[in-house]
Amino acid sequence: MLILLLPATFISLFLLINGYHARQRTPLADWRTAFLQSATLLGGYMVLFTEFLSLFHALTTTWVAFFWALALVTTIIIGWRKGWLSDGFLALKSGWKKPDRFDILAGTILTIILAILFFIAIKSPVNNNDSLQYHMARVMHWAQDKSLQHYATAYLPQLVTQISAELNILHLRLLWGNDQFANLVQYFFFIGVLIGIASITALFGKGRKAQWLAIAFCISIPMGILQATSTQNDMVTAFWLTTLTYFTIIAIKTELDWLKIICYGVCLGMGMQTKGTFFAFAFPLIIWFFFARLMRRPLSKILIYGIVITILAFAINSGYWVRNVFTYQGIFGPKDWVSAKTSNNLGMGLLSGALVRNAAINLATPDDNVNNQMVLLLKKSFQNIDPVMDKLSITWGWNQEDLSGNPIQLALIVITYILIFIKHNSVKDRTLIGYAIVIVSMYLVYSLIIAYDGFGIRYELPWFVINAPLFAISISLISINWLTGALTIILLLSAFPWVLFNRTRPLIAMRDSSDPYTIPCLAGCTTGSILNEPPEKTMFAVWGSLGNAYVDAMDQVKQTGCKEIGLKLDSNDLEYAYWWLLGAPQNGMRLETIVTSPELERYLDSSFKPCVIICSTCGDQTQLFGLDRIGSYGDGRIKIFAGENYVHPQP
Repeated sequence: MLILLLPATFISLFLLINGYHARQRTPLADWRTAFLQSATLLGGYMVLFTEFLSLFHALTTTWVAFFWALALVTTIIIGWRKGWLSDGFLALKSGWKKPDRFDILAGTILTIILAILFFIAIKSPVNNNDSLQYHMARVMHWAQDKSLQHYATAYLPQLVTQISAELNILHLRLLWGNDQFANLVQYFFFIGVLIGIASITALFGKGRKAQWLAIAFCISIPMGILQATSTQNDMVTAFWLTTLTYFTIIAIKTELDWLKIICYGVCLGMGMQTKGTFFAFAFPLIIWFFFARLMRRPLSKILIYGIVITILAFAINSGYWVRNVFTYQGIFGPKDWVSAKTSNNLGMGLLSGALVRNAAINLATPDDNVNNQMVLLLKKSFQNIDPVMDKLSITWGWNQEDLSGNPIQLALIVITYILIFIKHNSVKDRTLIGYAIVIVSMYLVYSLIIAYDGFGIRYELPWFVINAPLFAISISLISINWLTGALTIILLLSAFPWVLFNRTRPLIAMRDSSDPYTIPCLAGCTTGSILNEPPEKTMFAVWGSLGNAYVDAMDQVKQTGCKEIGLKLDSNDLEYAYWWLLGAPQNGMRLETIVTSPELERYLDSSFKPCVIICSTCGDQTQLFGLDRIGSYGDGRIKIFAGENYVHPQP
């Protein structure tokens, strides 16, 4: 099975790098260093060879498998000749420490959580709104076109938003044959985040219990649990931020070599290519990195490091940027798109309002009156200095991946900084103070430059994650022996409501019904259990009965026997649902947008002549471009036109 090339390649590179560090006796390096460096290097390799294949429309299963096999063979040959593979294995064996009772208890709870999340990720179809609209839709177009080249579409984010999370999905899809494993991308990055968080904690000299507490803090973040089984990209962003933080602290504490410099540049590039919010979070880290190096090395050496890191980061992003510039004359897309995503007012009033607002959205309660009073209070307090506050809304959605706040973690973060302030004289490693300042700076920069979004609470996930080591270290400053262990178990157990009762992918449903695997709506109703509901219904968990319209409409399309499907869609359409229900493109069906924006008309294929058109913007039309209407579904939301006399629309 071709998909096994991915874990095989990772394991071989991991053993190679672990053996290299063991042979070189690299300071502070252990198996976790090798893990993060392996993930970084393979991530950069994936992007570069994907961009290369894209130039020749060669993004096929054969060529993707070839390049992964090439990496596997190369690492095995180098590792075998240098002896690093065996050294890496022996280093793992010698570094193994027998777990104590607490390790077994905490490890068992963690394993149960991860096992349940793995099952949910495999069992559930993609059903996140953004994923249906663009995360997964773009993957379908790439697989069909065998290229990352821009294409005609009705929804701008399919083209202009960062792509690395979806590239992982594309590779899984090509090597497996369908989208069965799409949800596993964020799941595996979640595991990577946990390893990275424990690694950062260890860099400050903290033992296993503190590392367990950092892991428990991280895995109990509600937004993190909910996203771990979705195809969004905030957990992937959190991984690259965690890894960049680890590399930064390593660079401050030890001498740099070229492997560290390369990993730093590639990691920075991967984060930049994952989500725009990464820029805000990474900026203070980069300043810290170069400032700390400047204190120890001459400026000329720092300039060389900076040039290499910049070249690597730009190389990772070059293909994505060039496509956007060619289409929209901007590396991030149209100017109005970028303007809408960033703050246009850099005044202190807006900053103070944003700082409060970004914290307040985590404090939603089940009582709408309380939420409304909170909003009114903030609007009244900031109306004269922050006009953006008028847009504020606080919505209760404790188990919904676009709305869930992290109130417990927010409170623990506040406690963390109070403890650091009180106990700062007890902190022997002064790098920790720099780390704390950088995390605060991340929040300030994020609040300053990222525009308010009613669903933007998910953007904060990487920042909550990166606070986990600091929380664990601050608790260790308190001389209460049992506290760290008790908090670890409490936080691990607190994760289960979000693990079990995800509103759109629940293992145990909360509904007013007698269905199996269902309990009453004790904390709000959910969709039906994934153990009981057909996947077609789970996919439309947010949309309810509208899903029936999609299913019925695609059944009619399949009955026509047509393989060339035209799309005339609204920007809010759940485009991926059409691909998934039709089984395209792996079954030979081709879906193409036939009416698009002026900037994208150059990508329309004049040779494409659909025999079916799926239209959501056709009103009462009975004929469209020479094809007759044969069906209308969802109160007219979806219309199907079919025929053999297609006439190209006039621009």
